[in-house]
Amino acid sequence: MRSIRGGLIALMLAGVLVVSGCGAVTVQEIPMPEPGIGGPGYTVRARFEDALNLPDRAHVKIGGTDIGVVTDISTTDFVADVNLLIREDIRLPRGTTAELRQATPLGDVFIAMTLPREDPNAALLGEGDVIDTDHTGAGASVEELMVSVSMLLNGGGLNQAARITAEMDSMFAGRAPQLAHLITEMTQVLGALNARTADIDSVLHGVNLLTGELAARKQELGQAADAFPDLLGLVAENNRDITALIQKISVTMSALGDFTDTTSPEFIGLFDSIRRLMGGFTAMGDNLRQTLDGLHALYPSLEQSFEGPTLAVAARVSYLSVGALTDPTKSRLPDGTDVPAFIGSLAQVLQKIQGRLTSPPQPAPAPQEGPR
Repeated sequence: MRSIRGGLIALMLAGVLVVSGCGAVTVQEIPMPEPGIGGPGYTVRARFEDALNLPDRAHVKIGGTDIGVVTDISTTDFVADVNLLIREDIRLPRGTTAELRQATPLGDVFIAMTLPREDPNAALLGEGDVIDTDHTGAGASVEELMVSVSMLLNGGGLNQAARITAEMDSMFAGRAPQLAHLITEMTQVLGALNARTADIDSVLHGVNLLTGELAARKQELGQAADAFPDLLGLVAENNRDITALIQKISVTMSALGDFTDTTSPEFIGLFDSIRRLMGGFTAMGDNLRQTLDGLHALYPSLEQSFEGPTLAVAARVSYLSVGALTDPTKSRLPDGTDVPAFIGSLAQVLQKIQGRLTSPPQPAPAPQEGPR
């Protein structure tokens, strides 16, 4: 029995040696199952500016559910072109974003798809469509997260936060009423600003329009600014004359003020007389024109009658026409309303007669020499 058992063991060892000598199958050569979609699908291209360490056959997910795989990765102009094989029953609308994410610190990178806001009329991505770089991105990697945590811990960020908290506690300790009042005032200010939002928007809109108008008239403003130095130089050259003129105006205004203060009753009487005179003219109506025409016709005769330094007694009365006698159809007899006008005319005539009587005699003209 022992000899039979030993022979079987030797035979098995010999078989193993023979098989190993002819060529053994290693673990690397054993086929492994790979990710897939398990059915038909369509290909969509996604372009990433940074593909991180995205592996081939990486998963494509929506909300943690696999919807496809990465079939190819290439680069064009420093941009990664990634082909995504999407399941046929999954429809992606245009505007879908793709982001590289990592589920665990030691896990593989996958592509997370985010759908846009639901729109029944939105167009869908089809075979060969591209998700460009403005809709792709990469999340924070494990390395970046660890670096940020290290900077927070080693850079003194926690110590600074603790110091700020301690300083704020020392500032507000025992000042609760003042702090409450400050918060109330700030709340009221913010409420007032919120209530005036429309006015603030209107002011900002007006400022925007003004800025646009100034920008549109930039050339004209530049020309005006160029003219300012010459204008200032002219003002500087005539500074003394301008100052003297201002002083004269000041003196004149002071004199006018004194004049109005001292003669205000006379001014009031003068204006009242003018008002009554204008009222009389208005009351005369159409008779004013006829009266002025009569005086205009009478004035040359009176002027000829009163020429010289003395009074001419012999005046021709033929120029005096009594309308009531010569033209009774268009004239009337004097009444009480003509008394003020007669008195005014008589006073004017007497003043002129007095001037003639009191004026010195005029020298006789020199005789002209005749021809020799």
